[in-house]
Amino acid sequence: REEFMRNFLERLMNLPEIERSSTQVVVKVIKETPNTVLW
Repeated sequence: REEFMRNFLERLMNLPEIERSSTQVVVKVIKETPNTVLW
């Protein structure tokens, strides 16, 4: 799971600037989501 999250975050970082704002929203939601939902 950690490796998946790492690859996922790397992919987000490589997105164009145009998509970055929406990406930040997704990341914020992920961070605010309880771990039970993520795992």
